[in-house]
Amino acid sequence: MTKQDFLRLLGELLEEEPDSLTGKEALKDLEPWDSLAVMEFLALVDEHFEMVLQPKHIAACETVADLMALLGDKVTG
Repeated sequence: MTKQDFLRLLGELLEEEPDSLTGKEALKDLEPWDSLAVMEFLALVDEHFEMVLQPKHIAACETVADLMALLGDKVTG
């Protein structure tokens, strides 16, 4: 999956404007990023990447780019 596709999926999950996420956003500054969004993100990763992430790894993320980094080479470009 491309970086842009990932950002689009995450944006939909967070109900952000289409193509508004760049990866530089601080998660604490995204109003919809809460415990429910974390659970939805875990489900998104499982569905689209067939990966199981640990909540503690997500909790350590500070930016959208940090979330992307958790997916390693599954997100390109």
